[in-house]
Amino acid sequence: MTRPQAFSPTNDRRRWPARLVGLCLLGFGVTGAQAETVTVSAFAEGRTRQDAVDKALVQAVEQATGVKLEAARALEENVATVSVGAQSVTAISETFQQTMRQRSGGLVRAFQITSIEPQAGGFLARLTVDVERFAAPGLPTQDRRRIFVADPADLSNRAGPNAETLRERLTSFLVQSRRFAVVDRKNEPLFKRELDLLRSPDVPPQETARIGQALGADYIVSLKIRAFDTQTQSQTVRLTGRTVATQTSLVHVDVTIFEVATRQLKWTGRFQDPQNAGLGQALEVAATRLGEDILNAIYPMLVLQAEPDGVVVINQGGETLRVGQQLGAFRLGEMMVDPYTKEPLGRAETPVANIVVERVDPKMSYGRVISGQSLAGQGDVVLRKREESAERGQPMTAQPTGNKPKW
Repeated sequence: MTRPQAFSPTNDRRRWPARLVGLCLLGFGVTGAQAETVTVSAFAEGRTRQDAVDKALVQAVEQATGVKLEAARALEENVATVSVGAQSVTAISETFQQTMRQRSGGLVRAFQITSIEPQAGGFLARLTVDVERFAAPGLPTQDRRRIFVADPADLSNRAGPNAETLRERLTSFLVQSRRFAVVDRKNEPLFKRELDLLRSPDVPPQETARIGQALGADYIVSLKIRAFDTQTQSQTVRLTGRTVATQTSLVHVDVTIFEVATRQLKWTGRFQDPQNAGLGQALEVAATRLGEDILNAIYPMLVLQAEPDGVVVINQGGETLRVGQQLGAFRLGEMMVDPYTKEPLGRAETPVANIVVERVDPKMSYGRVISGQSLAGQGDVVLRKREESAERGQPMTAQPTGNKPKW
């Protein structure tokens, strides 16, 4: 049985090789981030005792941060056993510690070997490891819903290259929303070429920690183009004799969101709205509307702050809203549960006001109540986009956004 080893700041670091720094003596600035220390139990098999300990350390970082580190080759160059007094101490190079922190958001502060047992072909090491985990402000990437927009199915047989344009525009909208981790599957050859470079002997060993970071998608967005057509009408003005051509375009797209793990259908929606414009502009409108529907179904707009004078602050901005747009405000009530399946259906919504967007910033927007009650003191208020039918002299109604998701 190997005697448990623990690091102490009192160890004499002067006797350590210059390229190594003790685990518990590393200190990096945490500007703009928060840090917490978590203790995890890790175990791993290796050809030698040291190999097993090294792999268990990396496993501890993966376990604490949720990010995979493909670091076998890097460990051989950056982890070593050195003598400190009468003790044999494992140390990790500062460069590799920094790489682990950059790639995973965590680093090892201290560890203790609880046991090393002989196994067939090697050893099994069990460790208790203190990992300092760093998190930037906001939701970490691994905690965001990861979403992937698949190639559209062109059931109309008329979209051609425009089908890919629709996918690109919708992907761009979801990225701009800052709510999702949008994964890419269209540039696999470029990724493979870069990963092959990282595996080559010309790359510094610590760079191999970049391997194994690919994220899988939680949800897949499936698009079906059912209609893609345009009509041109010509009309001659009698007074001038000039012929004026106008275009009307129709883009009909169905969207379905599946959960990858369970293959369960989570949400469905549709865009089918003739536009008095060319196909290019109609395509832009379709991508924007579909993106809005997906975003508002999963992350509905919320009122962050409401003043007595009617000014409200909204938790969305950028390309997701525009000045002059009108929204319906609904006060959220208690959670509703399906009596048969016991599935939460969402919170009851009571309409309280209509607001108009007056200013759009990259991450937030500002609006004003134009009818209904003041939103100050209303509690949780969700906002829904509304049909702009005022020009037709009709009352505004809530815009349909497909079935409610079962997230």
